[in-house]
Formats: sequence, C-alpha cells, structure tokens
Amino acid sequence: MQNEKNKKKCSNFTNRRDFVKMMASFGASAAIAQIYGCKQLTKSRIQISKKDDCGKYNVLFISVDDLHDWVSPLNNQHRPITPNFERLAKRGMTFTESYCPSPLCGPSRAAVLTGMRASTTGLYQNTDEFSELLSDAENLPLCFRRNGYKAMGAGKIFHGYFPQYWDESLENGARLYQAGQPKKNGTDLPGIFDWGQLDCDDSDMDDYKMASWTIDRLKRDYGSTPFFLACGLYLPHVPWYAPKKYFDMYPLDKIVMPIIKDNDIDDIPAIGKKIAQKEYYDAVEATGKSREAVQALMASITFADAQIGRILDALESSPYNDNTIVVVWGDNGVHQGQKQHWHKNTLWRESTRTPLFISVPNKTKPGAKCDQIVSPFDLYPTLAELCGIKEPEVVEGHSIVPLLTNPDLKWSYPAIMNRKKGEFAIRFDNWRYIRYANGSEELYDVAADPHEWNNLANVQKYSSVKTELAKFIPATVK
Repeated sequence: MQNEKNKKKCSNFTNRRDFVKMMASFGASAAIAQIYGCKQLTKSRIQISKKDDCGKYNVLFISVDDLHDWVSPLNNQHRPITPNFERLAKRGMTFTESYCPSPLCGPSRAAVLTGMRASTTGLYQNTDEFSELLSDAENLPLCFRRNGYKAMGAGKIFHGYFPQYWDESLENGARLYQAGQPKKNGTDLPGIFDWGQLDCDDSDMDDYKMASWTIDRLKRDYGSTPFFLACGLYLPHVPWYAPKKYFDMYPLDKIVMPIIKDNDIDDIPAIGKKIAQKEYYDAVEATGKSREAVQALMASITFADAQIGRILDALESSPYNDNTIVVVWGDNGVHQGQKQHWHKNTLWRESTRTPLFISVPNKTKPGAKCDQIVSPFDLYPTLAELCGIKEPEVVEGHSIVPLLTNPDLKWSYPAIMNRKKGEFAIRFDNWRYIRYANGSEELYDVAADPHEWNNLANVQKYSSVKTELAKFIPATVK
C-alpha cells in the first residue's frame, strides 16, 4: 500500500530516462536514475508489552527550535559540545542530509505536523494563524489520539499554544525575554536578535521546565494505552540567553568561526540579495562581536543538548525504553554570516539543513547513518507506518521506513523547501536548485561546491539540469 501511495505521488514526474542521461553527462551519481490522569510508576513495578504483543510503539517526539547542523554527529568542524546528540546517533539512525520543509518556525512546524506543504495550505509566515488556515487538518497528535494514543505535549511543538490538540499539555513559557527587557549584549540590533550569559541555574530556564514535565510523564503508568509524548525546546532560537557555565565551555579564542566569502552574494539574483539583508549583516559585524554571537549560539545548543540528555536518562531508566520510538528534529536552520546573512528564512543550506535522528526498537541499527536526502516533512507518514495507523489522505510526505533498515537504499524523492508563495528550493542528488516567485534562479553543485558559493544558474550547459529539477516544484500553489 505504501509503495502504491508513493508511486501515485511521483507519477507526474516524467521523462526520467532523459534526465538520467543528461545528469550523467555532468558526472551526477547513478542514484539519480531512481528519481522519483495517571499513576506514578517505577521500573520494577510494571512491565510494558513489546510491540509484537500490544501492536503499538510509544513515540517520544522532540523538536528543537532553529537548530541547524552544528551538532557533533553532523559537524565537528565547529567543535560543538553535544554529547547527547552523540547518544542519539549511537541509539539509532542519523540522517545526514535532512532539509526542513520551510525555513521559518511556523510554516515548517505546520508542514511537519499536518503533512501538508506551505504551498498546499497557504501558511507561509509565523503571523499566519494555524488554527484558522488548518482548522480541518488532522495534525499529528490528533491522528495519534484518534488511533487510541494518549497525546501529551510541552513547549514549542506548534508555533503557538493549542491545548485542544492534546490530552495533556504545558504552555511554552516566557523564555526569559519580554518586550522592553534590557538586552544582555548592549548592542542596538533590532528585534530579539540578542545574546548574553545568565547568572542562573539550569532549573530557572523554561526549556529545563519543559524537559522536567516530559520526564515526569515518563514516570507514569499508562496501562495498555500507548503514548505520543512531545517536547519542544526553544533554544537555540534567539535570544541566545543561557546559563554562564555553557558559555564557559566555549572560550572565545577557541571559537571556530564559519567560513564567509566576501563577495558571496554577487552572483545571485536581486531578490536573493534582498533576502540576504546585507545591511543587517553589516550592523552585526559593526558591533565587533560576531565571535561572541557564535559563542552564544553554541552555548545555547549545548544547553538544549543537556535537556535532551535529561529526557533520554528518564526514558532509559523507565520500562518504556524498549518500546518507544525516539525522534529528534530541528524545524529550520540559521545563518551566522554566510551569504552575508545573520538570520533564517532563506532557501540556502544554512537555513534549511537540520538534524534528524530516529531510533526504533528492534528496527534501527545503533550508530547507523543514512546519507539519502530526506526531510522532517516525512515524519508524519513514517510514524504512522511504524505505529500501524492510517494517516489522512492529504498527507504529502513519503514514509522513510525503508531507509531505517536499509540506509543505502536508492531514494527517489527530493527535499522540497518552500519559503513564500512561489519560492522553492529543491535538494536532489548533487544539486540545490532555487527558484523565486519572479522566475529568477540559483543552482549549486553541492558535491563540488559544498558552501554553495558558485551560482551556476546562468551557465548554459546546466539549463537542462534546472529544467528537470524544476519539475519537482509543486504544480498547485495556494
């Protein structure tokens, strides 16, 4: 059934044989030929049935806000201290080429949690109202509830607080940042782009409280009822405020700064230059504190890593450990000066490549890696298949269950990223193709140019590559 569904979804992509021949002439890999109210419990007091007995896995679903690929299993160049992401990698499968469906919190989360792209729903901005645009959608926790699960969520799962979707929930909290609150770094940068060391304990932080709530739920007895338990961590979203001890882990003289090409945006279209916001980049650089900003980002990532570690400790000491799927994913990435940009919401690599870790008892091999291009957009159908439940027909993603046991399987699907109406990036095989609403384009050979510095869109010999990659762009855009 799943294979038939996947065939149906990709049936509009034709002329694949010609695409193979054309791509081969440019040295593309052979894989391109495949286009397309509970009691407290103790571990000793209760035994949880295995999947074969009860037919249902539990799901622990952790989202991390604005987490790009600076975690040690994906990127050691910048020396991130993320021992618990390493635990996740050892526990199950690391997807090394995962790309978010949209490079902004609200649209990305809406896409992942409904299985529908922004181009389908029309939800492109954080200011777009999820409950209005998607009032008829059966989102992920509702789907699990319909199938007999107890759904519980704490922190930032959706972009906003929607207690009606959960059996139990805990609101996000104040994040130690309020309008009018003095900034920590003393610079006059707009919005909440700020960072600073906090003289506080971990337990004073909202993310710690969200993790504690999640840990408490792992200590409860749900009888024969399976659970879908979600925890959304806010850091490393700006402002990058974290306890001082995490800053101390990253001495300024040891910070490895990202490689930035001075004329990186010279060869991109005018709309790309506008998105880059060079004036904002110049303002950050003018503070003379870009190194401090990177330090704060890394401190925030390590703080988030510590909360994941606390949750993993609780799971592993619980009777649920052997019957619980663990998923950890980032909603979008963020730039640290690359493409002369210090934010997110772009279609370039820094804003779209995000971590994805999945472990499934008795299915994923510990320490496995998958280099196929995937997306957290695929989580809805993947979790539905793993848990034996039927997802709504409107779900557009593809189950990546086959990759969980065979990570070298040739994969037929691209990652499709959608920024605004008519603005898309396609990540497929060795290519990143970007097309803006006005028709202007960018094309990068990622294998030869991993930093995406050389825009090939205006090179004539690659015109057929663009044509074929453009076929992945959804035909219907709301």
